Order: sequence, then C-alpha cells, then structure tokens
Amino acid sequence: MKTIVAMMTMFVLVGCVSGPVAMFRGNPQHTGVYDEAGLMQASQLQWKFRTMGGISSAPLAVDKLVAFGSADNVLYLVDRESGAEVWRYETDGNITASPALAAQSLLVGSSDGNFYAINLETGQERWRFSTGAAIESSATVVKDAVYFGSTNGYLYALDLNTGQEKWRFMSDKAIYGSPAVNDGFVIVGTSGGYLFAVDAGTGQERWRALVKGAVTSSPAIADGLAFVGAEMGYLHAIDTHTGQERWKFKTNGRVSSSPAVSEGVAYFGSHDGFLYALDIKTKRPLWKYKAKDWVSSSPAVTDHAVYVGSYDGYLHAVDRENGRKLWRFRTEKAISSSPVVIDDMVIFGSNDHFLYAVR
Repeated sequence: MKTIVAMMTMFVLVGCVSGPVAMFRGNPQHTGVYDEAGLMQASQLQWKFRTMGGISSAPLAVDKLVAFGSADNVLYLVDRESGAEVWRYETDGNITASPALAAQSLLVGSSDGNFYAINLETGQERWRFSTGAAIESSATVVKDAVYFGSTNGYLYALDLNTGQEKWRFMSDKAIYGSPAVNDGFVIVGTSGGYLFAVDAGTGQERWRALVKGAVTSSPAIADGLAFVGAEMGYLHAIDTHTGQERWKFKTNGRVSSSPAVSEGVAYFGSHDGFLYALDIKTKRPLWKYKAKDWVSSSPAVTDHAVYVGSYDGYLHAVDRENGRKLWRFRTEKAISSSPVVIDDMVIFGSNDHFLYAVR
C-alpha cells in the first residue's frame, strides 16, 4: 500500500526550488564530477537521518533539498541544512536506485516493478509505469525522455510529462546500472556481460560489445569512450560510435563501482579494496588508494578531493593529486551508496540505515 507523510511547514522550502534537471552521477554522461573545491580538512557531522533500512541509493542534492531511497521501501525528501524530513512516499519494494529530478518531479524505480514520478512540492504521485520486474537502474533524463533499465532485460524510454512509453529495447539479460546518454546514443550494461548502444530517439540497436563478466557498473562517457567496470575485474574503455574495445585495465576484484572521469583521468573502485586514478591515455594508474574492504561505491570528484565509500564502513576523502588520505568518516556498516557533493557538504548513505551529511 502506498502512503504519503508530509510536513506542511517545510513546503515553503520546496516551493522555492527552481526547475533544474539533476540525476545520478551529475549529468547524462555520468562523469561524476562536481564543481566544488572539496573538503581538505577532517570533516564533522552536520546531521544524520535515520530510516528503517539500509541505504545504497545515491542521494540527489538540489538547492536546499536532498532526495534518496531506502531498503525500507520509501523515497525520502529532507532539508539539506537541517536533515529534517519534508515528506516521504512509500512503495511496495526496496529503492536502491538514485532519484532524478526533472519537470518538478522526482523520478525513481522500485523493486516492486514500478517506475514513479512524484511531485517535488507535495510528495503526491504524478504517474507510474509498470515493468513487472524489479528496477535498480537509476534514471537518466534528456529533454522530454526518461531512460532506465529493468531486471526484466528491457531498456525503457518514457515521456517525462506523461509516463507514456516511447520505446523499449530488449537486451540479453537483467539491467542493473544506469544508462548514460551522449550524442544520440543510450549506452547501458547488462548482467549478461554486454554493453549496448541504442538510438536515443528510436530504441534501435547501434552496437553491442561483449565484456568480461556481468556489468552492474554504470558507464561514464568522455572523450569518445564509454568507461565501465565488470565482474571479472576489468575497467573497459569502449568506443562510443563503433562499440570497439580500445583497452581494458585489470584489477584484482570485481568492478561494480561506476567510474568518474575528469581531465583525462578515470576514478573507480574495485572489490580488491582499492580506489584507482587511471590515466586514460597511458592506461596506467596515477595512484591507488587502499581501503580495508570492497569499494563498490562510485567516487565523487571535486577540484581537490575524491570521495568514495567502502564496505569497511568509512567514507574516504582522498587527495585528487596524489591519492593520499585527507580524512575519513566512520559509519556503523558498509557503504555502497555513492556520495554527492554540494556547497562543500558531502552527503551519502550507509547500510546502518542512516543518511549522513558531513562538512
């Protein structure tokens, strides 16, 4: 059963938000780069918000608001400065995807098989679309189209305003990652080990590339290449127009972390416990930073720092230049949620059921 709990005193904050488009990894290309200086000093807790389930959903921060999902089946909206709840919307399944914002709606899928558009101001449902299978893929929005995948193997394009299906593309297996969109292509990986590119307007396949092992990482697009991790421990670089593999880089663990790409460097984590900074021209690491457990969280890159969570329970802040530890912040359980950065505040979830904001 769907329920909505709203705090009317907070609506004035919601109503002040303009109508930007925001999404997982910051843009349709999923580069994971934030126009922020970065926190170089040891951080302090600004606030934490408790839910009734683990949080692997990457939070979405826009203006003075933060939206995120939880394993307790709820989509939350909270005030960014105080952590106070604005409203909540309950679905019938876990929400592990990151919400997107467009047309004053929060857009997110649930493991109940539905994709939802929720009014940002009121928390009321605008429309929903059923896929009949769990949705863990975070939505990407370009113009009036919303793109996401489902564990039924379909990649969908919906009309942003109505929720009507524009097209669907049948891949080979379940889709867990978020599609990246660039130059009229929608690119997404599957658990069958393929990276697919389809036409953004028609849904027709342009190419497919076989990589080593299941792909749960979301591709990042930069410099004519799609960068994506896979189960067999490689980061792959695929030509976005031809589907040809340009190169691959081997780690010693599964790569489910979605890479960030900035100024010729790809940043990504591996289940071998390292965060890597890889020169995409030489294919050599500039540095690697060791956590104490898996790094499946996707890094957030700022001017001077890189932030990433680990199964060791820490959010790690690393010097972007040399890979040295700047500081780390401890939670009580593993962190698979990907951090976001806004006004030099770092916001992320943990499997200990809390959303954290540090500054």
